[in-house]
Amino acid sequence: MKKLFPVLLVLLLLTAAIPALAGGPTGGMRPLRLPTLVSRDLSFSIAGPSSGITGVEYTWYVRDTSEKTGRTYEYSIGKDDHSYLDENVTDTQYTVKQSSQTFRWTCYDPGDYYIFVQVYESDGTDAGFDYEYFRIDANPEGDALQTAVQQIAASCVRGDEYHTALAIFDWLIENVEYDDSYSYYTADAAILNHCSVCNGYAKAFTLLANEAGLQASRALGSTLLENGEPDPNGGHAWNVVKVNGNWYQLDATWGASSKDHIYFLVDDDLIKVERHQDKCDIGNVTCSSMASNYYIVEEFWPTMCASLIDGVEQGLEEGLHTIYYQTSQQEEVNTEKWIYSNDAYCWHLLGKVAAAALPLQTFYRQNGEPLTAPCFQPRYSYDLEYYWFCADFLAQNIAYLPADLTAVEAQAFAGSSLYAAAIPEGCVSIGARAFADTPLWEIDIPATVTEIDDTAFEGLTDLLIITPEDSPAVQYAEQKGIKYLPY
Repeated sequence: MKKLFPVLLVLLLLTAAIPALAGGPTGGMRPLRLPTLVSRDLSFSIAGPSSGITGVEYTWYVRDTSEKTGRTYEYSIGKDDHSYLDENVTDTQYTVKQSSQTFRWTCYDPGDYYIFVQVYESDGTDAGFDYEYFRIDANPEGDALQTAVQQIAASCVRGDEYHTALAIFDWLIENVEYDDSYSYYTADAAILNHCSVCNGYAKAFTLLANEAGLQASRALGSTLLENGEPDPNGGHAWNVVKVNGNWYQLDATWGASSKDHIYFLVDDDLIKVERHQDKCDIGNVTCSSMASNYYIVEEFWPTMCASLIDGVEQGLEEGLHTIYYQTSQQEEVNTEKWIYSNDAYCWHLLGKVAAAALPLQTFYRQNGEPLTAPCFQPRYSYDLEYYWFCADFLAQNIAYLPADLTAVEAQAFAGSSLYAAAIPEGCVSIGARAFADTPLWEIDIPATVTEIDDTAFEGLTDLLIITPEDSPAVQYAEQKGIKYLPY
């Protein structure tokens, strides 16, 4: 006897159908694709098992009592998988559209499932739907998925967490093909069938990483539209993993697509360039480090940052305390299997790698003394390029103003030996001759500063103002003929 249909499904059926996600490897994380009707068509029904065990193929039949021909049947398997998704969503496991009224499927993941069948007439219009509930338990004679996970994870374990995570990532990008048919959504599909959309990649990485002794979880969200807003049809799944005490983002699906490591162990700022993250299965974690990034650990950074390193060294030889470098001037560098382009993500990656790795490089002042712990800070410009500045070559002559400062008073630094200054966010004004008659080389002015006295920088001949695009400081700089760098 058929069980009462859960409230979960009733609520979902009362909403409009959720379309299948598309767009190649950007898609693939979706709720179950539900039919548009809110009641069954009694002219057909599903017959099949109400329970089973993993690793066994089961068969369901559609009993179609109508005499119409040319109908097609879309079969969707959904799992009531609350450990992965919000409680009002059923996670897609498998979907296929075919003319046969017979459907066969093998499950390798224990749990509660629903099989939905949407029927279409020969002209493509909906004819109705039916559903059935069933449960899959673990096979007492052995679990193929668990065995495969144990074997693969054991082959990927290395002497440290970084290389273990890398081995799992590489196994996925080398052994799993992206499912362009949008049929396979699970870890078992990725691991056993070597084919899945992003959801399967993400779940597979989680299983393998946890088995290998790493903390990892699936992250859920969507890709971004050109305006920076989340794409409602761009649902995506990827991972977070903890390596050497820090959490990192990684995306094996896009790694498989690009056949490189640009999405392996990066921070939140970098991943946000191309996607919006809604949640993680274990709860959101903060990924703020680049210390274990592939291009740093594998020492690609000296080649990637060669031009920047040369520019810093030349600037130091000339006695400069601040070095500016625009990464769009970077020569194309083939560091692995990919080449930098004008793609925003690649420029962000270069910037992040340089900021994390360049402090490892030894630089020397004019007098031959080594420069201790230089600060390399990326500046993100309005046209999707990185500008660089080296902030503390002469730390004793840089003004770090209090974070709660609301106004730079008149004559505040006039006549001092100040080389650089950063005005804090929230400051609203710069008074008369505040920085007059100083060797000030650069100043960072936030958009909150709306009043700058005409004499604030009196006597300065080579000043550069760093400020957001379209801020009042830009207008001031243009009026005064002062160089400025927008970000």
